[in-house]
This record gives sequence, structure tokens and C-alpha cells, in this order.
Amino acid sequence: MCRTFLSAPVKCRWRALLTWPLAALGLGGTAATAAVAERFECRWADRPPIIDGKLDDAVWRQAQVVENFRASWLPEGRRKPPTATKARLLWDREYLYFSADLEDTDVFANITEQDGAIWTCDVFELFFKPALDKPGYYEFEVNAGNGKLDMFLPSRGAGGYSRFKSDREFHLESAVSVRGTLNNFSDQDRGWTVEGRIPWRDFLPTGGRPVPGETWRHSLCRYDYSAGFAEPALSTNTDLTEPNFHRYEDYVPLTFIGPAGTSATGTPRVPWEGSRLVGSPEPPPRFQDAPAFAQLQTKQPLVLVPEPGRASFILVECNGYAPIRNARICRLPDDAAATQPDLLLELEESVYDVCFHPKFAENGYLYLGTNGRFGPGKEEFNSRVVRYTMDQAGRIDAASRLVIIEWHSQGHNGGALTFGQDGMLYTTSGDGTSDSDGWSSGQDLTRLLAKVLRLDVDRPEGGRAYRVPPDNPFISTPGARPETWAYGFRNPWRITLDRQTGELWVGENGQDVWEYARIVRRGENYGWPIMEGSHPFHQHRPRGPTPFTAPLIEHPHTDFRSLTGGIVYYGKKFPELVGRYIYGDHSTGQIWAVQQRGGKILEQAMIADTTLGITAFCESPAGDILVVDYLGNAIRKLVPGIPAAAAPFPAKLSDTGLFTNTAALQRHPALIPYAVNVNGWHDGATSERAIALPGLERMEVKDQGGWNFPDGAAIVQTLTLKERRMETRVLLKQQNEWAAYSYAWNEAQTDATLVSSAGEDRKLANGQTWRIPGKQECMLCHSRAANFVLGLSTLQLNRGDQLTRWEHYGVLRVNRGAHEESEWRRELAAKGREDKALLALVQPSSRQRPSPTDSPLLPLAAEKLPRLTDPADTTAALNDRARSYLHANCSHCHSRNAGGNSLMQLAVTIPEKEMGLWNETPMHATFGVPDAKLVVPGAPDRSLLVYRPVLRGAGQMPPVGSNIPDGAGMALLAQWITQLPAQPAASPPLPTP
Repeated sequence: MCRTFLSAPVKCRWRALLTWPLAALGLGGTAATAAVAERFECRWADRPPIIDGKLDDAVWRQAQVVENFRASWLPEGRRKPPTATKARLLWDREYLYFSADLEDTDVFANITEQDGAIWTCDVFELFFKPALDKPGYYEFEVNAGNGKLDMFLPSRGAGGYSRFKSDREFHLESAVSVRGTLNNFSDQDRGWTVEGRIPWRDFLPTGGRPVPGETWRHSLCRYDYSAGFAEPALSTNTDLTEPNFHRYEDYVPLTFIGPAGTSATGTPRVPWEGSRLVGSPEPPPRFQDAPAFAQLQTKQPLVLVPEPGRASFILVECNGYAPIRNARICRLPDDAAATQPDLLLELEESVYDVCFHPKFAENGYLYLGTNGRFGPGKEEFNSRVVRYTMDQAGRIDAASRLVIIEWHSQGHNGGALTFGQDGMLYTTSGDGTSDSDGWSSGQDLTRLLAKVLRLDVDRPEGGRAYRVPPDNPFISTPGARPETWAYGFRNPWRITLDRQTGELWVGENGQDVWEYARIVRRGENYGWPIMEGSHPFHQHRPRGPTPFTAPLIEHPHTDFRSLTGGIVYYGKKFPELVGRYIYGDHSTGQIWAVQQRGGKILEQAMIADTTLGITAFCESPAGDILVVDYLGNAIRKLVPGIPAAAAPFPAKLSDTGLFTNTAALQRHPALIPYAVNVNGWHDGATSERAIALPGLERMEVKDQGGWNFPDGAAIVQTLTLKERRMETRVLLKQQNEWAAYSYAWNEAQTDATLVSSAGEDRKLANGQTWRIPGKQECMLCHSRAANFVLGLSTLQLNRGDQLTRWEHYGVLRVNRGAHEESEWRRELAAKGREDKALLALVQPSSRQRPSPTDSPLLPLAAEKLPRLTDPADTTAALNDRARSYLHANCSHCHSRNAGGNSLMQLAVTIPEKEMGLWNETPMHATFGVPDAKLVVPGAPDRSLLVYRPVLRGAGQMPPVGSNIPDGAGMALLAQWITQLPAQPAASPPLPTP
């Protein structure tokens, strides 16, 4: 360890010095702390230096030169070290960079193993303490042989080097250049240089990357072992009060200077104030939603029902989408402070509904409607009604499972349950498929599909767990399943009993245009697939033996997209809703109430307009209307709505405050213009876009999907067709909800007038019909899955220097810590090391500096972030052009949980094998195309995807807001499909930052 030419006394003294950095980890040192006389800057690197040890990159000239190294603990006159050191620090979005030029007459380094005792050689050391009031700090060392040591010490005195030297991974890169010869003390060397970089994710245990203007504490240190020295020369840029490099009380401030000198607030901005976009042009709904269990931790809640005899609910959490489905049956206390449901039963199947036997207090029977792969080796799915027994202590006996009835079902599974006033069990089944009744189930009485079934579960007979009630309507019809009560259903979702009238309500998901709900009566035929609600659908299909009955409630897809059946309310909290059927829509979040008598609607109104992914309603014992929010992982409740705004909503574009000169389309100076990489199809119109951020608020950058915006933000898009402005669309966020408004331009092109929420069609001089979409039409595309904003995503906004300019302007907010955690997760997953303990080591803890969530800097340099490809750019790869087209025009609906009513996923971030396109049978109409599939590689004539951009009417894409075919889009998709191999390669998606 010591050099051989040293005398024994000197060797002993050196050995003591060599061990002090380790022993000192447990030392407190003296109480005195030197006054801070210097401040140091880590400046911004406009371009990254090449880590080659040469220090010849021009970017290093931007750095502060740190050269006042000394041994401040020694007496005056002995503090200046015998050899000089010049160090520099820089940073950018990804790395902390360091370099040092070290004079040295005898360059020595005989240990190069990772995390070895490299301080026993000529070494440059860096210590960083991100928070003065938190215990954690870092030690990085590089010696003249490029040996490295990297270490995070959660606290001083907790075990030091021996415990923490290799407890986690670091990614320190370095390079060394020696001016002379290494490890030859007989010659005269001139020195050595070192360059290195440390990724910010290595600092994640203490919150990761700093924000511009943030100050850490640091110390740069050096050991110089040279022949002729009586002892190693120790020096640092810090006024240490004792020879202890771990004495962080004496570390000096290091301030991180952002791009072009920006601070956290960036370049001065003009605030957007005085906006008159407040409230709504419509009277406010009577209700809004609020948390029912504010602290509840639930995942994918599907249904909630009060538990008889207990102050609690049964909550079903269910992943109904993955190939391996699972459900959790839980008990949730009827307590607003509840945080965690208690697991009662876990099943490897989807559970859609739960109900209790009318004599539950006596027999403990509860019934589940399920769907899953049952039996060994089964690949297809069956729906089942199963019964379990709950004991007096509230435990469900898993061994008590009894299958009541079962049917084959691959989609549109039904499984909703209720007991009628007659004591019979009623359960729903769908058509069994995920397309336009591909099994021809809807009008077929010989199968259990597409029905409401009525069973007597108290009097089983004939080897079954039920009896067919003798008054069922089709018990004498030849070939009919006698369990049938009513038929002709597509995809019933929720059944409920009006506990006063005994009427059975069923909500149902429609197909292309309509959503509906009805009161189900004995023997009725509801028409599917001949009818979609009350409207013709497939008129050529075979019909059942009884006439069609129209639904009581219908909504077009401009209002609803996926109707969720509800409850008939009889609570005491809202007298005005007593006797009303309360239902809603999974996709738009609207909640409606209907009053009817004798099958005729007396009153029908929207009572709440939410952003919830509604899967069920529940009336609590206290009279609350609870709403299950599957996408938001929450249980909400209805509360009285807020009063209307004092000022009227702007009826003219000129009244909004968005423009200082509306006729000239001159924006308010606070508005931020922007452009996207791929424009959606708007019947040939071009777009001019801007963002209005209230005050000096910022927008939050997300790695994937739409960005987040503050309340009061407005997204503005003006569409121009053949040099005439047609409309200006405004997407406005208020109270954490987005709403869409359109202003139609007048003939004089001087102003635009607010269009009603129903939208408007305008006939143009050339015969073209221009559709100004209604409020709900807009929100069909501005879906929750797209985070409501279209075009405002990293993929779309990353063009030219747009994002870099916004950094300097100070309008971005980035949770860099979340990005760094994602980097770690991806790395560990790629290495097959998704170890929770290992991940916990590199994540922030409550004892350390928290991650800044509002950095104004991008997670990576713009050129390293993903972006869409212009479909018209013929120099780009055809695959990139086609997939970017699909992403911009289709993916906001055609993705998981986006309401696209199909299983395809068209986002460019989805690997090709997971798109659900290749040789897939269409779920809906084939439009007369022989042997049609969604996409047949090499055969565009058989690929329905090609036709969708030019179809207009039923089946057109986009489904709303367009009347003109997109011929260029069709041609691009046809060209792409023509060259696809028979089985597309498993190419990766666009990289995730």
C-alpha cells in the first residue's frame, strides 16, 4: 500500500493518512465550522463534452475554473499544496460533468478495481451533498489509472465504505490522460487530466437532478503521492477545519446555473390575465362529483353494493382486459376515512357483478357474475353465475363455490345480477362476441346468449342448481332455452330492480351510433342485431319469433359512447331525484336522471358532467349516490353543483380575451403559439394553434401521452379552409375538467360566434358541408386515454427548436425524478432484475432530499426525445410515416380504455405485434369487402384500415367532425400495407424517453 522508498516512520504516518477517510465516516469532528468565503457555480453545458481525458472541448471554457485548492486545516504558510489543481464542473439535462487538470511530477496509480482503495493512489475526488438538512451525500473518485469509486452514504457513521461501496449500481464514466509515465517514480512527469460524467439518475436516492438556481454543498479534493514527498499532499477547494474529506459541515455551496443563465422562472413572461373564459354557456348541472372515500387505495374498481346487515360495502376490483384476468372481492367500511378495502376472495376470472340472496341473513348466499377460462387447457371463455356462502363472521368460504349456470362467451359477456320482487334471480348475457353479433346470437332463442335469464335458485331440479320457473315466457316454444325472460341484447351492462315498482332496468352498450337503456319485460325482443336500439342495423339477419320493442332511453354517440346502467334512487338526501333512474356514460362521464311512468318519459336531464370512467352506481344507506370510477381508481359521490359564474360566458371570440385584434387574429402576447409534427385530418383545412396559460402557470411535460395543464388553461385552434377561417375551437380546463367550445367565423372574417353545444353544419359555396362539432363530439376524441389534449404531447410538440425555446421561456414543468425512476425500472427490467429491494435502493426516501417536481428543463435534450414523422415526408421511412398518421388521427380513440369500441391499439408507442391489426376479423361491419380483415399484410384491398379514411357515414374515421374523405391518408395506408411482410417483425415502438 505504501511506496517502497519511504522510511518506516514515514510509512506509518502515511498509513494513518490512508485510512482516515474511512475511519472519519464515524467522526463528528470539531464544532467549529469555517466561514464560507467562496461560492461556486456548476454552469450549463450547451453541448456535452467528449469524455476522453483530453479537456480539449470548447464547452469547458464555459465552466468556472476552480483552482484555489488548499489544506486549510494546516497552519498558515503550509496550506498551499506543492502541485496545482484546476477543476471544472458543468451540467445538462442528463449528466453532471467534471474535469480536472492536475500537476504531478510522479503520476502513480496501482489500484484500478472498481470501488477499490483507489485513494491510496493519485486521485481526484468529488463529494456532493444535495441537501444541507438531510444526511445523505455522495463520494466519487477517479485515480490516475482510471480506477473508480462511486458511493452513496445515506448518513455518516452508518457503516461507511465497507458497507456502502458496492451496495448499488452507478454509471460513472471517466477517462484519464497522463502527461508522462504511470507508476515510474524514477522519471519526471508533468501531470494528468481526468474527465467524467455522472447521470442524474445516479442521484435519484436524493431526488435526482437539480433545478436551475438550486444550491447543493460540495467539496472537490485531491491526493497527490509523489516521490520526494514526506507525506501525500491533500488539498481541497473547501476550508475544512480538520483533515476529513467527509466533514460536510464545511462543504461550500454549489449553485446550478441553467441554460443561458435561466432560473426556475426562466425568461420574463407576459402573464395571461383577464380571461373571460369562465363558467359555461349552459346552466350548470345540478350536481358535481366529489370524493366519497378520499384516502381509499383501490385499483380498477368495477362495482360497489351495500352489504346487508353490516355498515360496509362489497367492492369488486377487476382487471377484465388482460389475457390473465383476475378479480378481488373486498369489504369496504361505510366510513369516509376508509383507506384500504379488506380482501375476502381472489379469483382468476373477471367478476362483473355481485348480489345477495333475499334471505342472505339466513343463508349467507351471495352471487357473482363472472367470465373466465374454466377447466384445464381451456383457451376460450365462459360466463358463469356462481354462488358463495358467507359466514356470520363475514368470511367468504372459497370451498362453497357453486356454479349455477354457464354459457360460452368471448365478449359482450353480460353477468349482471339482481333478484326480482318475485324472488327469482335475473341475470344478463350478451351476444358472446366483440363484433356485430358474429355468432348470430341476438335473435336465436336456442342459446343462452343475448338474453335476460330468469332462474329459481331456491328450488333446484333436474341435476341443475336452479329450476326454470314455470311462468317463463318461452318455456313452451320449441327449441327455445326455457330460462329466457327477454332477448335481443347486444352487450347489457348493469341490471337493477326498482324496489318500489318491481321494474327491471337494463343499460346496454350499442354498436356504431347509439347507446340505450330499457325496462325489461316478460317475453320482449329488443331487436339486436336487426336493430341498434330503435334504429335499423343489420336488416338481412334472421329474426326471432316476436316483434321488436324499442328502448326507453337512447343517446347518440355524440353524447354517450359506453352507457353504464344505473339505479332507481329512493334515498332521503336528494328528494328531487326520488324515483328517477340514475345512469351515466363510461367514456364521457355524463350522469343523467330519467323519470318515467308506464314506459313514457316524463323528465330526462343531465344532472352531472364529470370526467369519470363510470362502471357502476350505488345508493348508500345514507342516501348518497356513489359512482364507481374505474379509470380514476376511485369511488366518487354526487354533491350539489356550483352556482353559475357571475359574468356570462363569451358569446363572441372577441370577448374571450384570447386576441387583442380578433379580425387580424392577433394573439394576446401571453399566448404561446405552437405547431405539431402531424396534423389531424380536418377536411383539408389548415390549423393555427396557441396555448393560454393563466397567470404565469406552466404546463407539465409527460414522457407519454398528453401533457398536464393547470386549471384555467385554454387550447386554441383556428381552422382555415382555402384562405377562409371556418372556426376557432377552444378546449378549456376548469375545476380539473376539460370542455370544448367552437366559435364560427362570420362572412366578413371579423369575428366568430359561439356555436351551440349541439354543433352546426354549414353549406359552403362549393357544395361542401363543413361540420362544426358539438361539445360532446369534441370530447369523444379528446378522451381520457389521450389525457384530453390532442397534439400537446412530446411526440407532437418535439419539432425544430420549439421545446428548447419553451425551456428558456420558462413555461415547462418536469418531474425529472419520475423520469429517472422510469430509467431505472427500464434498465433493471432489461437486465431481468426487477428486484423491489434493488429498486428501493435507488429511489428517494423520506429521509433525503425529495425529487423536484417542477423543473423547467426537459427530461432529455429535444433531439433525444421521440417525435412523430410527417406522413408527407417521402424521404422518411414508410413505416414511420404510416404509424405517425395512425397515431395522430386514430390512437386517441383506438387505445386501451379510450372508447374506440375495438381492440386495436394504434399509438406509435405500441410494438407492432401488439397493435391488434394483423389478420384480425373486424368487430363491426365489413362494408362489402370480401374476406375482409383489419389488415392483411400485402393485401390492401382486403384491409379495412385502408377504407376507413375515405368512408363517410357509418364506419367513417374520424367518426365525427368530417365530411370529406382523406384520399392522401388512404393512399399512404395502402402503400404501407402493400409492402408489409406476411407477419410484421417485432420491431420496437418509438423510443420512450
